[in-house]
Amino acid sequence: MTLHHVADLDQLEEAKAKIGPVSGRSIGIIKANDKIYSLRNVCPHKGSPICRGQVRGTMLLSGPATFIFGLEKQVLQYGKCHAQSISCPPNIMPSRR
Repeated sequence: MTLHHVADLDQLEEAKAKIGPVSGRSIGIIKANDKIYSLRNVCPHKGSPICRGQVRGTMLLSGPATFIFGLEKQVLQYGKCHAQSISCPPNIMPSRR
């Protein structure tokens, strides 16, 4: 399995996304409640970057709370969307350098 570097652990701030490219895709790494989550930085409904939204607990609010994604299972929690998953491969995680 190939690992991809997006951010160092010490670069991550609580409830703020660190965004970086991985194989031509925009990936967000979010630290929330002492856990690290990696997800695609693309709203499956609108195609806009979702990691600019607010993080509240383990929820990611995209835009003006139009869509709410759960970070734990990385699926849509609120709103109507044709594709519900925002997950990305598990090999995209921050590193300890």
